[in-house]
Amino acid sequence: MSAELIALAESAATALVQAATTDTWHAARDRVLRLFGRDGKREAERAERRLERTAAKLQGVEASELEQARIAQSAVWEESLSELLDEHPEFAEELRAFAADFAPAGTANTQINVARDHATQYIAFGDGASVNHNDHRGSAADA
Repeated sequence: MSAELIALAESAATALVQAATTDTWHAARDRVLRLFGRDGKREAERAERRLERTAAKLQGVEASELEQARIAQSAVWEESLSELLDEHPEFAEELRAFAADFAPAGTANTQINVARDHATQYIAFGDGASVNHNDHRGSAADA
């Protein structure tokens, strides 16, 4: 499986688990069930049981232990979503939309860009854009 799909499974798992203790839980749960339902009724039933266990484990946790419980549940869902994407990479767009729709508030995106030689980069993200131009001509010392 590609690194991109692994990262997608991780971000979707985090979004799902974060939603379990919010008022968006039922919408998130239903979207995940539809996704697993595309793989068959049996998979949807298994996912439904896992979703119920996740919600139960997170809703009964003390605030001081909630982050550790979220980490544990995220690992469970990362594995399940990775397996689903491994079998059905065509589900990636739907899962990407899910992760974006249910990303925890305040989630920051980090992007690292490197320009070399005479490169120009055009970078667009969020509500901003950036153009970087590297006009390094080089010298004998660079060789």
